[in-house]
Amino acid sequence: MAPEKEEWAREERGRYAFQGMFLAGWRPAPSPFDEEFDRWAIPRVRSEGKIKENDCEKYCSTAWLEYLDQHPQERYTSDGNPGTVTIPRGLQDGLAPQYRGAARVY
Repeated sequence: MAPEKEEWAREERGRYAFQGMFLAGWRPAPSPFDEEFDRWAIPRVRSEGKIKENDCEKYCSTAWLEYLDQHPQERYTSDGNPGTVTIPRGLQDGLAPQYRGAARVY
């Protein structure tokens, strides 16, 4: 849930020092290393199976897992080293400039 006033989170006013805000029921988030990543609007997928209302076409984990099965080139693979950023060959141009020195292309 977002704070009553978004600027409270962004300016770290009040009792909390927010590092980001999640958008509930959306799509997978871009990598935190991607130029498109916005820590104040982090998309996240609902963790649930398909539901009758909309058959979960876009918003739940079941639909996204099926999508990634059909589009393996869009999967993210970590090398387990927090000092590097692994990225598929051909997508490195989307990496935020401050992380390009840590990139490991696969």
